[in-house]
Amino acid sequence: MLAKIIGEIKAEQTRRALEAVSKTPGDGKDPSFQYGLRVGFHAGLEEALAIIDRALKLQDKDID
Repeated sequence: MLAKIIGEIKAEQTRRALEAVSKTPGDGKDPSFQYGLRVGFHAGLEEALAIIDRALKLQDKDID
């Protein structure tokens, strides 16, 4: 189950990264803000993966 969650997060991260470089903002929208928003979302997913990794490492230490 956890592998499926991690896989989904990584897939969403890839989708968001591709979206960040492929879409142009609409009229009247600041491109740097839109790009920053997309990059920030990508970074947030990366942090979610890091949190999962840390939790698993702590769990493994507790078991040993």
